[in-house]
Amino acid sequence: MKIGTRIASLRKNKKMTQQDLAKYIYVADKTISSWELNRTEPSLEDIIKLSKVLDCNASYLIYGDIKRNDIETEIKIKLSKEEYQVLEMKMIDAGQFIKKSYQLDTYYQPTYRKFVKDNEEVIDEWLRIGK
Repeated sequence: MKIGTRIASLRKNKKMTQQDLAKYIYVADKTISSWELNRTEPSLEDIIKLSKVLDCNASYLIYGDIKRNDIETEIKIKLSKEEYQVLEMKMIDAGQFIKKSYQLDTYYQPTYRKFVKDNEEVIDEWLRIGK
């Protein structure tokens, strides 16, 4: 299945028209039609917008159900110092320490793109570069 077919299927499951989807991601409805007919493919920026509106992972849009080994999943949970210490003790009891690593991350947010959700403009995307 190609990306356009996946877009069409997800859009129809959400009971959206091509015009509805186009409005949410700021493109023409003819653009949606072209993607769904697999004449053209969305840009990476549009794939990110599509994944948010269609409630799916961007890698699903790009690759489909293909299992990939090179995808990293990160779960972030804000903890208080006390909660962290409790979690750390549980990990010491339940697991074996392998190594400690330090990473320097630099974050960038686009200043020119906004995503509308529930009639509010939000920027909930960023690029993280880790060393």
